[in-house]
Amino acid sequence: MGLISKVLSAAAKPVRSAFKCKPKVKVKLGNDYLPFDEAKKSVNFSTTAVQYNVKPDITMPVAPLTLNGSKPVIRIRKNYLTDKLDEPVKGELGNVSIRLAKRYKDILPDAKKEIQEIFPGSDISVRAKGANSVYSKLEKKVLKGKVIRSDSVASSMIRDAIGGRITMKNLTTADIVDTLKTIKIDNKALTADEQKIMMKFFNLEPLTQAELKIAQKYSRTVKLALAEKQSAPVFNQVMLSSLKHAVETGAATIEQIEKSGVSPAIVKELKLNYNKIKPMKITELENYTGHNGIPYFSDKQIAQFREMQLVTGNNFDIVTCSEARRFSQSLTPLEQQALKDSGYTTSQFNVELSDGTLAEIQVRGKGPFGEVEHIAYDSRRNKNTLGAVYDEYQAAAKGLSPDEYNEYNKYLSACYDYYRDLELGIQAAKPQLPAKFNPILSEDNMIRLHAIDDAQQTAKKAGFVPHISIAA
Repeated sequence: MGLISKVLSAAAKPVRSAFKCKPKVKVKLGNDYLPFDEAKKSVNFSTTAVQYNVKPDITMPVAPLTLNGSKPVIRIRKNYLTDKLDEPVKGELGNVSIRLAKRYKDILPDAKKEIQEIFPGSDISVRAKGANSVYSKLEKKVLKGKVIRSDSVASSMIRDAIGGRITMKNLTTADIVDTLKTIKIDNKALTADEQKIMMKFFNLEPLTQAELKIAQKYSRTVKLALAEKQSAPVFNQVMLSSLKHAVETGAATIEQIEKSGVSPAIVKELKLNYNKIKPMKITELENYTGHNGIPYFSDKQIAQFREMQLVTGNNFDIVTCSEARRFSQSLTPLEQQALKDSGYTTSQFNVELSDGTLAEIQVRGKGPFGEVEHIAYDSRRNKNTLGAVYDEYQAAAKGLSPDEYNEYNKYLSACYDYYRDLELGIQAAKPQLPAKFNPILSEDNMIRLHAIDDAQQTAKKAGFVPHISIAA
């Protein structure tokens, strides 16, 4: 036996021996009791990890006899010989995940209030990360080599303990008309005829070949301007809250901000409404799109975030890919990270709330595809987030060859682009799943399955109590 195996084996022995007993029918977690299955009144634990029913149809391993501790009784790390997690480690990781989820639930009301104050008037929802999501995220990090020695170390790995989602309003025909009247491309305004052509193009009206050539020339630039108009309220608030945080913490003064490259309009609003602005410290910003997608934050807005960084000294990562670099063959790692093969489109930023809690806030439109796009990703990676209703879909997705999955991703990316157009007030033709694929993989079916699963889970949650069950 190698040195590492001996150390892991020795560390696990106390835990294994502790489980060779008959616990009471109920195990206490905080102020709650977790009942065992009624059919199994007495259980002799011969393993260190048993099944914990977190949600209907979703389980995770826990170590019952150390569940009520304040930290793991062994270091949580992968077995470097098998490259997997041993049973004692799985159980303790489950314990940590349950404790963290309970802590996040306790702080949710204050976090929700603060986030809503930062973004007044926005359509925003706030939730706390659940135990199975915490487990999944921590497990992935441990398998990559991270070691967890305490609950606090584990919590520091969870950047989205609290999650917020800002849903932006769709733009209208009036927004498109206004943009076409004011936009300048290559320092020139569009002519009246060019504006009419663009409106016909965005309404799926017939065009001559000459008109189509003009529409295709201007289409992306106009879409980017529309995207900037849509996200402007959120962008402005992030800038204002970040700048106020810098002023309050002494990182910058109003005078320094005035002399910086920050937009004069932002500076004016900062001074005018200073007392009404809730401060916020941003720690990372991600501006994701598909390779041909339209991002929520424009290059101009990203440039303003960088100006804010310069004047405040808050040098957080910005994951984005500019228009000038989007089709480059030599992208930086952050630029590569920003472009998603699946077309995944969202802007999100990590923030540190006033009590030190880490939160992730997503910015999205109203399209339904953002609710279901994760199904393909989760299916291919055997994540425990999908219920039985997805079994046929999962089987079809797992059965795709690498080349077929790449082609399927192009279809998913086209679906993102379709819904993005609708958000911007633009009419678009809905993508069709190539005939070679199982129909269950279509975007329509993904949305249908999500609705069925959501209804089933809602019904199952009525009266559901998280509990430990023992396999027969």
